[in-house]
Amino acid sequence: MTKQAGNSDELNKQLENLQNKYQADTESLPGQLQQAKLNGALDTVLSSSKVRNPEAARYC
Repeated sequence: MTKQAGNSDELNKQLENLQNKYQADTESLPGQLQQAKLNGALDTVLSSSKVRNPEAARYC
């Protein structure tokens, strides 16, 4: 019986950790999406401007 209680506590702790990780990941997704859109737009503009190395120009 105590072994099952210990497993239950361990599972509850794992569940709580996973819920916290999920919350943190979902909060960071909009920022990551915005950054990906910005990088795509910069690459498009730099490519159309015939920049030789758009990746290097992005970090200047």
